[in-house]
Amino acid sequence: MALTKATYSMISGAAANILDYGADPTGVADSSSAIQAALDASNAVVIPVGNFKVAIGLKLNSSNFVMGMGRGSILTSTVNGALFAGKNVTPASSTNVRVYGGGGRDFYVIGPSTINSSIALDMRGCTGFKWFNIVISTFNTGVTHGSGYSSYYNEYHACDITTIGTGYYNDQLGNENTVFGGRIAACTTGTRDADCSHNKYIGVAIEVFTTGHVCVGPTATYITYIGSRLENAATSGTGFSLSVETQDATIIAPAMIGLTTDISNSGLRTNIIASQYWNIGGGTPALSRISTQATVNFPNILANSTSNVAVSITGVLVTDSAFVTPLFSLESGLVITVLADNGGVILRAANVTTSAIDPALQVFRIDVWRNV
Repeated sequence: MALTKATYSMISGAAANILDYGADPTGVADSSSAIQAALDASNAVVIPVGNFKVAIGLKLNSSNFVMGMGRGSILTSTVNGALFAGKNVTPASSTNVRVYGGGGRDFYVIGPSTINSSIALDMRGCTGFKWFNIVISTFNTGVTHGSGYSSYYNEYHACDITTIGTGYYNDQLGNENTVFGGRIAACTTGTRDADCSHNKYIGVAIEVFTTGHVCVGPTATYITYIGSRLENAATSGTGFSLSVETQDATIIAPAMIGLTTDISNSGLRTNIIASQYWNIGGGTPALSRISTQATVNFPNILANSTSNVAVSITGVLVTDSAFVTPLFSLESGLVITVLADNGGVILRAANVTTSAIDPALQVFRIDVWRNV
């Protein structure tokens, strides 16, 4: 019997081209069984240029790596469920056996709808999968982790998701997954974390959404967003929504454009570093802080009297909050307060004794806060 390409892939470990297993590049016939046969025959699976219909969900094995040839390699899914899923995901998460070390690159997947249960990449039960330059369109969920299935150390590099319900959905045991770059557009929710930890979003662009990043209960911990851009046509949507169950989230250098609410934060120990919004530990947000030192020599102050000294500080407004701390001991009976003023602050020394006080030269730390 002649050795076919399909048989050769099975016995040699060579890349399996789905055409050799009977896939139809015109999209007329269902290619599900052909693609699944290629996944089962070889670790490396090639999707050539074409539009391949998938009517039955595909199961990934450990080490499966699916390689397309760019956006001309298209999988069109009619599945009301997962297009790709870890092979051993079962209805009971307690019986889950994980798959490891797969992924893919350079192809385009189109789903059936944003309002059904469709998922492009169901990574529940998958660990260490790496995806590069995948384009996802018209699914309810782009990528999902967790839901009781261990889903760790998966990565997504320059993957674009559009016309979607939720871009990345992380739930229980969906931990330590990282998104590098890429765009999520025309979505209800860009990324979601609940009952999970240590997920990271780096340089993600989210456009045309209801909520960009959301952390909801149960507890989401140590979620990190770095250098992301969240933009709507003015004015609508919430950029970051952190519920009271959120703990130790960090948001660094976000760009927020055209939003009704930039950051809604009820989390615990939240760290936010942004040009227009700074929140420490879930407290009242602040826009900026100016901190400086000033050396002041108050004149002799009579009993039960006060003396004012103006200190120039560029950028201070009269509506700011100001605080002062003497760096050396004050004379007994001397009380120092500070008032914000346009262009600086006014230090006021009050002598609350019955005798005059001539204060020594003093250095003060002055902090000025501008609140939302």
